[in-house]
Amino acid sequence: MHRRVADLCLNFSDYLKEGEKNFTGPPRYFHYKAMAIRNQFPSPSVDDLIVNGAFFDWIYATLTAWGMNRPGPETEVKTKLRELECIKKSFYSQKKQIEKLWELNLTSLPDTEVEITATALWEIVSSLKVSIANVRIVAGSKALHHFLPSLLPPIDGRYTLRFFYHWSDTKNEKERFLMMFPQFVRIAREAKKAIAAAVKKGKWNTSVTKTIDNAIVGWVLKNPQSK
Repeated sequence: MHRRVADLCLNFSDYLKEGEKNFTGPPRYFHYKAMAIRNQFPSPSVDDLIVNGAFFDWIYATLTAWGMNRPGPETEVKTKLRELECIKKSFYSQKKQIEKLWELNLTSLPDTEVEITATALWEIVSSLKVSIANVRIVAGSKALHHFLPSLLPPIDGRYTLRFFYHWSDTKNEKERFLMMFPQFVRIAREAKKAIAAAVKKGKWNTSVTKTIDNAIVGWVLKNPQSK
């Protein structure tokens, strides 16, 4: 893990360029729409977003485009989203916890707050009811990312878990999340200038954490042996 993170940080811009190529079509379009709702507020709050039906609509569409609701007997249980109203209610139940993390940013998170923040994030992710599956780390992080784009990257099995753990199964979710989060902080710090430049340009890199996610995707694509 540490070797891969060091390589990613050292060659961040190159991996980011590769990852950006993969972020196209509906996955990008619907995510943009969700972020556009968020960005329409000069200084958005949890209250602004949690009552915004359009924001949840675009998140729901994004999650579908990001592979969270694939029909079929073999994937139905693993990737089926809950009804939108159920997802909304679970976010309402976590409103106060989300508010506590609202102003935090990976690039400026003090060392003394990394572990505490990781635990707080996991408590929210594990409490959200996004997918019908028992696995919570993927669907939960992808949904919560839209509320906390400066703090939490979207996590998936195909790229994120393979980058950190060489494989994509989601056993020991809490342990894995708590080990990954400090590495996200490290990447945000060491690649801070490259991330800031990418976010400033806009387009594919809608936030600090989505930029990190795009770079991780690029690393996996350029290192196919990792699969």
